[in-house]
Amino acid sequence: MKKGKNIFPVNLAKKLGNEWSTLGLLLGLEWSQVNILRDQHSHNLLVAIQAMLQKWLDGAGDKSTEERKQQLISALRECGRVDLAEDIRSGRIADGCRLPAGATANLTTRMQTLTIQPSERETSSSQPAVYPVRSKVGHALIINNIKFPTVRGENRKGMKKDSTALAAVLQDLGFDVKVKIDLSSYEMKDAIRKFISKDHSQSTCLLLCVMTHGKEQEAMGTDWKGVGLHKDIMLPIIKSDNIPCPKVFIMQMCRGKKRDVGVQKVRWGVDSAAAVDAAAMEVKDDSDSDSSDEEQSTESVDWVEVCSKLAPTDVDYIVTWACAEEKVALRHPKQGSVLIQKVVEAFGTYGKEEDVATLFERVRRNVANVEGCLKEGNTEIKVKQSAQTKTNLLGKLYFKSSSSSA
Repeated sequence: MKKGKNIFPVNLAKKLGNEWSTLGLLLGLEWSQVNILRDQHSHNLLVAIQAMLQKWLDGAGDKSTEERKQQLISALRECGRVDLAEDIRSGRIADGCRLPAGATANLTTRMQTLTIQPSERETSSSQPAVYPVRSKVGHALIINNIKFPTVRGENRKGMKKDSTALAAVLQDLGFDVKVKIDLSSYEMKDAIRKFISKDHSQSTCLLLCVMTHGKEQEAMGTDWKGVGLHKDIMLPIIKSDNIPCPKVFIMQMCRGKKRDVGVQKVRWGVDSAAAVDAAAMEVKDDSDSDSSDEEQSTESVDWVEVCSKLAPTDVDYIVTWACAEEKVALRHPKQGSVLIQKVVEAFGTYGKEEDVATLFERVRRNVANVEGCLKEGNTEIKVKQSAQTKTNLLGKLYFKSSSSSA
C-alpha cells in the first residue's frame, strides 16, 4: 500500500452483513452516529455500510494509511470477521480510494435496494410463548464502581460483596461472567462496546448489571463523569444487529434523592407477618439522582397488522431498577445493596426453574419486605425501597430448559 493513500475497501462493504454496526463502534464511532446511519439507510444495507466506513475515514484523518489498515483489521477480528481481516491483511480485498463528496448519497439511486436481514430471533405467525433455550446461557457483564477518588465521601462501601456474590450465582446458572471494578466513564463505554462485539449467536440471553452512583439520566464513572443510561448503555445493546438473543439488565443505583419512608397500610395478598424482614437493616442511601426515562417526542401514526419477519427494535429485553423514580437505593456498608442481595437469593434458589419475569417479581416482593434504618446523628429513620421492573419481553425467558440438570 502506498503511504498517504486513503483506505476505502469498497469490496469490503459488499462482504459485511449485520455486524456492520458493531464494526462501526469498534472503529470508534459513537452509537448515535451508527444509529443515524441505520435510520437513514434502513432499507439499503450496502449504502449504510459504505456511509459508516466513510464516516470512520473522515474521523481518522490524522492517521497514516498503515495505521488505518491495522485499526480496521483489529476491529474486524474483534467483531468475529477474522476472514475479512485476513483478506485485508493479505491484499485479497483491494484498497480503493475515498469516495468523492456526495457519492454516498448518490449510491442510493444507483444501487439495488437491499433489505436488512431480520435477526435470528425465533419467529412464527405469532410471537413465541417461550424464548428458545440455546446451547449456552450467555455472556454476563458486571460493572461495579466502588471507589470515586475525585469526590470525597462517595465511596460505596459493601459493594464488593455484591459483585462477588452475583458473579458466583450467574456462573452457577451457566453464564460466562466478566466482572469489571472501578471503571471511568470512558472505560464503561469501552466495556459496553466489547461486550456487544462478543458472539451472542448461540446464547439464550445476555445479562448486564451496572452498580454505581446515579445522576439524573446517567450512571457515574469513577472519574465522576456520567455515562448515558439509555444512550450509551442500554440502547447500543438493545439495537445491536450482533445480539439476536433477549437482554436482561439490572441497574443498582439511585434514581433521585428522595427517601421512601413508607406508609402504614395493609397490602392485599401479603402476609403481615412477612411484610418486614425479622431484623431491620442498618443502611445507607446512594444519594445521587438517576432517572432511566429520557423525554421522547411522540407522533400519531396509522398502522395495520402485517405478517412480517421484521421484528420491532424495542423488544426482547427486561430491566430491573433498584428503586422507584426519584428515590434513593439502599445499601448496607458490609452486606451490600438490598437489590443485589435479593437478586442473588432469587437467582440462586429459583434461577434454574422459574422464568426471568417471575424471578424479578420475587425480587421486587422481597425488596419491598425489607425495612432499613438510617442513622443521622442520634436519630434513626426507618426507610423502605421499591424495586421496579420494565419488561419488553414477548414471551417467557428461562436461563435453563426444564430438562437441564440442577
